[in-house]
Amino acid sequence: MIFVHLRQRTEDLYYYRTKKGQEIDFIWLGDQSTINLVQVALTSNDPKTEKREISSMFQAMDELSIQESTIVTMADEGTIEGNGKTINKVPAWKYLLTI
Repeated sequence: MIFVHLRQRTEDLYYYRTKKGQEIDFIWLGDQSTINLVQVALTSNDPKTEKREISSMFQAMDELSIQESTIVTMADEGTIEGNGKTINKVPAWKYLLTI
């Protein structure tokens, strides 16, 4: 669902692999050539999964010099901050309305 939504907005939609081999689900250029990173996860209730998703995002953000990114989940919402960077956790319904 997230893929289809993003694909309707851009043809230049890719995945990103960090230097350590971790993958980010979606990367694309947005308005004013800003790089957007989006990771999609069913939930962040499992500490191992959440740690992996967050670690991947922070690593990609460091490599690409990005200050903000998004993790889309079914219901979780919040903000994760570290090293001057911000990851926004957004429920899918809200993400689909705002992008």
